[in-house]
Amino acid sequence: QHVSLEIFGRPAAVKAYWLEVTGVGYLWPGGEMPNVDINHTALKPGVRNVKYLASLKEGLDEVQHRLDTDNFLRRADVAVACYPTWACILLHHLRPELPIIFRQNMALLQCFQAWADAETFWPMVSKFASSPRVAMAMKHRLGAEQIFEQIGIRPEYVPLASLYLNGLRYAPKRSEALVHKCSHPGYPQLQYILRITAEQAGVALTFVKDLQKQLGQLVPFATIAEFRAVILVPHVPNTISFADMYAMTMPIFLPAEPEIYSWMWTHSGPYGGPGYPEKRHIMPARFRATSSSFSLQEEEFAKQPPHPYPVFAHLEDEYDSALWLDKAYWYQFSEYAGLP
Repeated sequence: QHVSLEIFGRPAAVKAYWLEVTGVGYLWPGGEMPNVDINHTALKPGVRNVKYLASLKEGLDEVQHRLDTDNFLRRADVAVACYPTWACILLHHLRPELPIIFRQNMALLQCFQAWADAETFWPMVSKFASSPRVAMAMKHRLGAEQIFEQIGIRPEYVPLASLYLNGLRYAPKRSEALVHKCSHPGYPQLQYILRITAEQAGVALTFVKDLQKQLGQLVPFATIAEFRAVILVPHVPNTISFADMYAMTMPIFLPAEPEIYSWMWTHSGPYGGPGYPEKRHIMPARFRATSSSFSLQEEEFAKQPPHPYPVFAHLEDEYDSALWLDKAYWYQFSEYAGLP
């Protein structure tokens, strides 16, 4: 809305379409979707029901139905973010004149499962990625390199900026460090060890979950800014929590290498991690576009040798001692390693 006001002189009318308008979560056979919990038993906020899609045609029919019946989507000037990605790819197929700004944090193929229709889907992906009406970006370099491997077009790197913080900055008023939450299944054990060790060492730690119970609500960013530092254990390759803390200029303690590899990759399913090989599918060469109007491969960059380690090998198993160099190499492309 701020950008719209600056450029066009009036704020944009914005809707989180697939949640606010449709209220529907979509599930492919054998897959998961962004708006249902990991066991598919509870709907997330904004979702009122689940719709199962058995084929790519059913996905197309659903998007076409939305275009036919919803004035907001039909009259939209631009689509932004594109999650789930498959919906925006099908939207572009049906309404190719609509400008789309694709900017993602997770895997390109997150939530897509209609692989029986791959011969139809891949050409749609190619046309989407190479269209002059589509701008593609990723929120971390690691994701951009993965997409380049998958479809031959490298999205721009546009990092998380946490603009909703409105300039909030680190303002320490407390002596404790704040231990941030983490959804990694191994984190409760680490949290227990941190509690015991901190007590024995006389170190003052406050745990976000404890503070949340005390406040009866999510911990406000202004409260977080008052702590001396933040201890953050990343559960995926690019957490929004890390971007928020970095934007607030908080002192951040992360696990060091190689410990951090296990935390950020072993349970990174939405990023194509172990157990989710379908999200690492590679587009066959015959479907690949030769260029993209927005994400062209720069001539000099294209002359550089390929990466010395394959982009997906370290994601095939949770723990593989033969791939430490792969992990060390690709860790350099993460925000945790790359930001000063």
